[in-house]
Amino acid sequence: MFLFLVSPGNRADFCHAHERLAVFIGLLQIEKLLKWYYDKMTKFLKAGKVVVILSGKYAGKKAFIVKVNEEGDSKYKFPYAVVCGLKRGPRKVLTSMSEKKVQKRTTMKVFTKVLNLQHFMPTRYNVDFDLADLTKGDMKPEERKEALKKVSKTFQNVYLHQNDITKERHKAGVAYFFKKLSF
Repeated sequence: MFLFLVSPGNRADFCHAHERLAVFIGLLQIEKLLKWYYDKMTKFLKAGKVVVILSGKYAGKKAFIVKVNEEGDSKYKFPYAVVCGLKRGPRKVLTSMSEKKVQKRTTMKVFTKVLNLQHFMPTRYNVDFDLADLTKGDMKPEERKEALKKVSKTFQNVYLHQNDITKERHKAGVAYFFKKLSF
């Protein structure tokens, strides 16, 4: 069976070849087991998960996941997520303020970014924003700018109508998302 691995007449070579083959088969089995285990693991990084960005220009800013790719692809050779977050969040609003002032103070600046999964920290919060525009691959700069304006308007609308959200889980997530991170 192992004739192709050993030279004829040398028992020591046969034993070493047998051991090497056993180690190789063991490694294959371990690799197969790890793949099975990885496939069975719960995928908690899903669209809508609120994250805190740890590195880069937007370090310390909150964002949420729009799309996840845990395998990588031809363009990005690492596991990544498309996130959308707040460059500048809403400011405090009082009931005594005029409508125009409320509008100005609740205007937010947003960003989208493709991040390595190691460069953000997931939180326990989830949000439910419908942002199908941002999942498109290659957008022209004008289209991207328009999409970000729509996202900003969506954020402003959700921020002003937080009490209308029915699910408690999403309500807590939205409240956390718009609250300034203190550190």
